[in-house]
Amino acid sequence: MTRSATMLVGGDDTIVARATPEGRGALAVIRLSGAHAMDIARALGAFGGAVVTATTTAPVHRTVMRAALRHPRTHAPLDDALVTPFFAPHTFTGEPLVELSTHGGRIVADSVVAACVAAGARLALPGEFTRR
Repeated sequence: MTRSATMLVGGDDTIVARATPEGRGALAVIRLSGAHAMDIARALGAFGGAVVTATTTAPVHRTVMRAALRHPRTHAPLDDALVTPFFAPHTFTGEPLVELSTHGGRIVADSVVAACVAAGARLALPGEFTRR
């Protein structure tokens, strides 16, 4: 079994990928799935995040919240986005899952995915959300 296949079977890593196709569109949806999905989203400023700790709130299952996303290391602004948390086991993957709805186009979505990776996620392999 390859390293990639092993990660699909039972790793505790958190994965990230765009859920919408690349290209022109008003919105881009980015999914985080895995044990640290909520922590990674919080590192980007979702749920109040570490950047503005005075306004940190607990995420509520299937409740859309507005968030000013920032890079977890530089705190550079990424996007004004909508964040929806989904708690395990009531998700497509059975794991904690967060959807980040950002403005469309490549630049913003790619920047948010890169920020998720910087916060500890890894890029999902093709079909990995479904396999999980």
